[in-house]
Amino acid sequence: MEGNASITASATRSDPISETVFYMASVVWRVCVDPPLCLCSIVLNIINCLVFYRVGLKDGVTAIFMLISISDCLLGFFGTVGGICSTVRYLGPHSVRRSAKTIYTFVLFFIGTTSNVSMYATLDIAVVRWFSVAMPLSVKTVMTTRRQLLAILFLSITSFFAKAFALSNFRVVPVLDPTTNVTQLELVLSPNFRERVAVLDGHQSVTFSLSFVIMAVCLFLLLVALKRSSKFLSQGLTDASNNQDRPTPSVFARRARRREAQVIKVVVLVIAVFLVCNLPIVVLSIIRLIIPEFRRYGNLGRSFEMLFMLGEMAYYINSSVNIFIYYFCNSNYRKVFKLMFGRE
Repeated sequence: MEGNASITASATRSDPISETVFYMASVVWRVCVDPPLCLCSIVLNIINCLVFYRVGLKDGVTAIFMLISISDCLLGFFGTVGGICSTVRYLGPHSVRRSAKTIYTFVLFFIGTTSNVSMYATLDIAVVRWFSVAMPLSVKTVMTTRRQLLAILFLSITSFFAKAFALSNFRVVPVLDPTTNVTQLELVLSPNFRERVAVLDGHQSVTFSLSFVIMAVCLFLLLVALKRSSKFLSQGLTDASNNQDRPTPSVFARRARRREAQVIKVVVLVIAVFLVCNLPIVVLSIIRLIIPEFRRYGNLGRSFEMLFMLGEMAYYINSSVNIFIYYFCNSNYRKVFKLMFGRE
């Protein structure tokens, strides 16, 4: 997730978003909307972590869901810190606004890192679940939980260093504000900051777009598999009605298919929600590759930031809704949830 560094006042008139509209939208999104979403994300994902821990982490799917919950909880935490910085930046006293803006830039580094972990974990569970349908006999031995976690760790580290490379452009220096006579923290950019930001933009555009396409393909294939499983279960019910005196082999196969279909259904919904919520960032990445000025420091900087803020809000929504998918589509999760919170 790219940082929301300051938009310079030199943005040309080619940007259709005015300074007033941009300021009002920033206040609404970053001060009024994002902080409540982030607090909800923290609470709901703590509940997810507690439930998945009680369910057990031996199963690979549960372990990855646990990782997504931890990452989304951290995303909510850093988003809350960012919301506090934004509130001070836009509504606080002038003596601390510049410092809050500087701190917010570094907070976005951690927001981007945790959101990438969630993306790679969702990508992993999409690919592994499809392989488990296509090659059920070999996937458990090849794609073990340990190897999945190592793959997610490797991809997350590459994104971390790409962001750190771009963040090294910034140097924090104390500056005396003559209007308030108070020393504030100010970001100073290195001479080659545009080249380093371009590296990060390219990395983010490729990883987001490629992950989005792979997850969309896996989603389609899993939907096909889910439809086939539903037909098998329907056929099994017909066979069972004709053999009511004794269980047939299709009955046992139907039970296994029902469990597999339940897992596929949860994965499909998690992927679908992720794709919908990440669509603004993917669109942003594509436009940025086509239009060079559609960047943080380009002539269309305010338009870029407007779409970025929409995508950021969608991130926080995505981190909060998975609990409802787990509860309504996963019987084990629902059972443990009710036991933990006293609902029999």
